[in-house]
Amino acid sequence: MEFLIVAIGIFFVAVHALERFNKRQNIRCTTTAFRYYGAAGVYVAAYQAVFLGLIFAPELLKFFPEVLGSFSLSPDEVAAFSFSNQQSDLYRVGTLTICAVAVCKVLSTIPGVSNVDRGAIKVLHRLALIPFEALRFSRELQSLPLQVSEQESQEANKVLAGHGVSETDLRQMEGSPLLSSWIKGYVCLQRIERWRLDHQFAGFFHEREGQYQRLTNAFERLTKLGVGIYNLNNRLDGNMKVEEIREASRRMEDSFQSGLDDFIAECCDFVSQAILSCCYTNGDRLQRIREFGFAYSGRFAAPGFSHDKIVATFLVLLVGMLTIFLGLQSDEMRAHRALLLPVMITLSYVIAMLVALYCRTYFTLCRATADRPLPFSGYLLAALIATGLSAVLQVAFLASFFISDSSLIAALQQSWARFVSGAWVYRIMTFAATMLFAYLLDARLFTRFRPALRGLANGAVLAAGLAFAALLVYAIGKELGRVDRVWTLFDVVLPQWLLQVFIAMTCGTIMGFVVPFLEGGEGARSRPGSDPGLMEAEPEGAAVVHLNSRGRSAG
Repeated sequence: MEFLIVAIGIFFVAVHALERFNKRQNIRCTTTAFRYYGAAGVYVAAYQAVFLGLIFAPELLKFFPEVLGSFSLSPDEVAAFSFSNQQSDLYRVGTLTICAVAVCKVLSTIPGVSNVDRGAIKVLHRLALIPFEALRFSRELQSLPLQVSEQESQEANKVLAGHGVSETDLRQMEGSPLLSSWIKGYVCLQRIERWRLDHQFAGFFHEREGQYQRLTNAFERLTKLGVGIYNLNNRLDGNMKVEEIREASRRMEDSFQSGLDDFIAECCDFVSQAILSCCYTNGDRLQRIREFGFAYSGRFAAPGFSHDKIVATFLVLLVGMLTIFLGLQSDEMRAHRALLLPVMITLSYVIAMLVALYCRTYFTLCRATADRPLPFSGYLLAALIATGLSAVLQVAFLASFFISDSSLIAALQQSWARFVSGAWVYRIMTFAATMLFAYLLDARLFTRFRPALRGLANGAVLAAGLAFAALLVYAIGKELGRVDRVWTLFDVVLPQWLLQVFIAMTCGTIMGFVVPFLEGGEGARSRPGSDPGLMEAEPEGAAVVHLNSRGRSAG
């Protein structure tokens, strides 16, 4: 029951934190899913830390007498709660949970705290590129050629013919900037209409029905304006002295072109937000934008940042760790520990890989350049982030070892006490793994070998580095007074230090093997979309309409 009450409190705090993080509407569609959920997760975790801190240290609630007063509780009464008293656990935890949730609700209204809260949201939005990724992506789409098939051109001409434009005049206007821009707008709207019928974009179009209708109405008005200009020019006789009317017609054409430019920019904004909102993987985003007709060569993540490779590595690591721990013949290695420990170790090393790849992709400090081929300051930043995340993971897993013998609160307290008393030393392995993995991604060692041989060679390097780190962890652990055990692995007697080295080398070999498949090409070090050699070939028989940065036809 205690666990259920605290879990309910965690849920309400998470909902409140997400509402605070999403103060501006539709921010999810302004960046990639990974960036958004990463930034939102950090913000929610900060609120959860405050909530759990109030649960663990109820004396902090005395600083919020207004909240306690609304529950008819005095600050001294709540601050006197301790986890060793004789009160009902249900009453104690329930009261603390309600008070802690209330404090989290009013925390953002306190003058000093509210400034910190707004600053944290602003920083996290910038780190997640909210809303800058959608704006950048839209501008990039506006600068790209759009492939228009012959069938689509004929359909566009039929629409104009339905408004009274003759086929002869259409042939004469073929290739003109105004007609090219109008065809591009028509094709964009038709392809957006097809997405409207796609189940993947159903939720997005439901939320943006008004914006879609505005696009449709705007294009209808532009079409009528363009037909009006065409009819006006047809009525003008070249022998008549109507320069004033001709000048007015030219101004109308400029206004028409400007309207088309703005319309195409709006379409690109709509398309970019639809893709960022509904496509969760890099491959899906690239496929969708190329199906739309843009010859897009940019990447939303560094080459090789492949989810399937990461998942495959996780599974191989997990199988290796499960094999080792299930083979340990020890009374201390109870069944649940033999399963939880390998999961925790595997996740720690996967966190090291993910953070190294993520920082290399999205942080300039961590990205190799011609002037800075090995950014060690970036490696250090990635290692510190990964170490912090794995420390939180370790505390949570340690609590699971005690949960069967005590309440959730007591289990978390025991977990934290064990972590600060010496279990933290194993986070050195995460730090070392992140540093070495990030280095190998940029160092590009053994390039003369085939990928498989390169993987084995990189695995040997990473295994050696982690073996040294394991010996360091063992030495520090002995200084901290940790027990030096002797283990039996499949009838083989291993001292503590040798078992740690064996586990580290196993993980290092597996992680190092995938380095050649994750490091990416040279284009990973340049700006996405800057390499013209990556541009897909334009299909034969397709007309290509080029735009400049404002969306104006360039011919």
